[in-house]
Amino acid sequence: MIAGDVSLGVGRLLGGLSGPNDGAVSVAETRLPGMTDYRLFHLNHVGLLFSREVARAVCQFLHHGRFD
Repeated sequence: MIAGDVSLGVGRLLGGLSGPNDGAVSVAETRLPGMTDYRLFHLNHVGLLFSREVARAVCQFLHHGRFD
């Protein structure tokens, strides 16, 4: 699972997000049973889509089944 913690986005403006979040999804919502690995990036929800660092982490996970 990959998550962000910069609270900037529509979800924040509309309300309903408590605690750390990426502006669309709360960090707590990204913690799921059975996950094999987890990475938290200092990015908002849209930023996760365009980040080279996130892309590298995804490739690492796809090749090795774990993040660095």
